Amino acid sequence: MTDSDAPTPPLRDPLLLAACALGVVCAALALVPTATFAEAFAHPQRVARLGGAIPEATVRGAGFFRAALAAGAVAIPALVWWLGRACRGGETRGPRDLGAAAALPWWPMSMTGSLQLLNWIVLGAMLRLVLASQSLWYDEISALVSFALEGPAVAFGSYAIPTNHVPMTLAVWLSTTALGSVHEVAVRLPAIVAGVATIPAAHALGVALRDARLGNALALVAAVAPLAVLESAEARGYAFVILGATVAAAALARAARTGARGDHALFAVACAFAAWSHPVAILLPFAAGLVGLARDRRLAVAALLSGVLTAVLLSPLVGDVLATRGDYARTDAAQPSVFSREGYETLTGLALSWSRWFLTPAPILTALFIAGAAIVLRARDDGARRARRALAPFALAFALALALPAILGSWTYARFTLFALPIGLVAVALALDALPKRAWSAFVVVLPFVDAFASLAFYRTKQPIREAVAVVAALRAPGDAVAAIGLPDNAVGFYALRSGFDATPTGFLGEDLDAVVARDRPAFVVVLYPERLTDETFASLDHSFDRTHRLAGWADWGEGAVEVWRRSEG
Repeated sequence: MTDSDAPTPPLRDPLLLAACALGVVCAALALVPTATFAEAFAHPQRVARLGGAIPEATVRGAGFFRAALAAGAVAIPALVWWLGRACRGGETRGPRDLGAAAALPWWPMSMTGSLQLLNWIVLGAMLRLVLASQSLWYDEISALVSFALEGPAVAFGSYAIPTNHVPMTLAVWLSTTALGSVHEVAVRLPAIVAGVATIPAAHALGVALRDARLGNALALVAAVAPLAVLESAEARGYAFVILGATVAAAALARAARTGARGDHALFAVACAFAAWSHPVAILLPFAAGLVGLARDRRLAVAALLSGVLTAVLLSPLVGDVLATRGDYARTDAAQPSVFSREGYETLTGLALSWSRWFLTPAPILTALFIAGAAIVLRARDDGARRARRALAPFALAFALALALPAILGSWTYARFTLFALPIGLVAVALALDALPKRAWSAFVVVLPFVDAFASLAFYRTKQPIREAVAVVAALRAPGDAVAAIGLPDNAVGFYALRSGFDATPTGFLGEDLDAVVARDRPAFVVVLYPERLTDETFASLDHSFDRTHRLAGWADWGEGAVEVWRRSEG
């Protein structure tokens, strides 16, 4: 055993000390009474509907949280210790790749390389800021008004409706509170930051797979890839999922070369963060555990550590999930499945863009993805071999995400699989890097940019609620009442209040429209998701109102249009 292989004394081991400190925090929190947590997590609107009583689901969630804290207090330090022991022993069934292990930096680059990375970061930030200025769409407004504005405790411990992506909601609360604004950019700032942070994380992934040249290609792809840009320009948890997955891929690629416990631990934390950001991403550490059992015990232990961290973070939501578990079953043929448009977009998304005109994939990005995938699967160089090893858990998790909804009879959305984005990033970057050097500059500047920007232009407007409300604000006379048709949260009302008037909700997709029309006699009705209205609701609307504006939006694959209806004259 060399000096570098010798175990660090426990009292000098910063990672183990941090794990023990976290265990102490978990143990202390586990002593807090369940009722205290339940009172903090209880959603005020639900409490009001129950006459001041805390929902039973919230109480159960608080109990699950205490149990997870108690288990985590023991399991987290124990697993970190076990991980260190496994890493010192090199417990792996696969080939070891420890070349230059002790000196593998995160970002080795020259001044020119640093400027290139900075250029991609600036470009990526600009693209995201441009898109972030558009109207908030329903899911963003729902998470904002139902959770973020209720405070961090409610956001952390309540999951009455699945628009609450907890860490993003907490970050939105922090951003809007610190800036004192609910402007679109303020709400989306955490997602923008996560999207920009993904660019250097992608560079680190390329360095770990091969060298700084591949890292530069990966940073470029992460800066302009349509899915990476679109999902980090809206306040949903997917920006955090992509960041967590990219960091996890970089950590896993490094771990295969260094064998270091720190890299394995970073993989565990990054996976837990991604799963906390969206629960479907729990498939990533699960898949990593299966891969680890087959070839590398260190990876299996890291995956188990990630699972424990995820369980602690998500445990407060278990009560609500169990109480509403019937809502996750696919009971209607119209609900999205892997055999619907969502399944198709899941596959096209591997090439870093949703489909465009006539459901065609982005041609240049798709060609690059196919070429890069062939390199990963067939090439024998170190970079391709490391890519196969690092991306194996992501590929398995992606396959599970396709199979499980069909097996379990649940609905699904293409964006649920964005934890697999590193597969597309690496494939496209390897294809770019394989081009002859004389073709590098022209190809990078022209073709991928053109294709990426075409996708971004196609998906420019998601759901123009703000613009529809602006139309009403310009047309209504003082005293004119306005009604809104949409989903449970009053997204139209959010923008209406900013314009100085109220928009009365009419229940789920207008189920109470007749009663509101009879009581308030609104002069205008703003309609979200008009294609989803029942025939009866549409007939009632058409009987008293005329459609004056239809503003197109791409949400739900073209069903994000917002309509303005005005009371018929006479």
